[in-house]
Amino acid sequence: MLEEKRKLERFSLHAPTIVEAKRDLGSTVVLNLITKDISSAGAFVVTPEPLEEGAFVRMEMFLSLETLQNILGRNSRVIVQVRGRVVRSDDLGMAIAFEGRHKIRLNTAPPEN
Repeated sequence: MLEEKRKLERFSLHAPTIVEAKRDLGSTVVLNLITKDISSAGAFVVTPEPLEEGAFVRMEMFLSLETLQNILGRNSRVIVQVRGRVVRSDDLGMAIAFEGRHKIRLNTAPPEN
């Protein structure tokens, strides 16, 4: 049995997430993914092709909140924008540690798919 080494509580959260990373030659890769879980320090996103460990990323997580929907309407969402670094990857996806400041904003438009 593996020992749990995380110090922060993680929450199961399946939120649509856009992960954007710069490639070595200046190109940008944009991935539309889903989070598996999240804590105040980072998130795990599910992907069959994780980015390389150490890659800097920009993430936008789209969170539906029932209270927000009641106030602003059915399609309202909160967008959490963070920067981070890939710290672990495996066959199921990649773990991203948040770095720096986080930005939270309201958006009443539904996400584009």
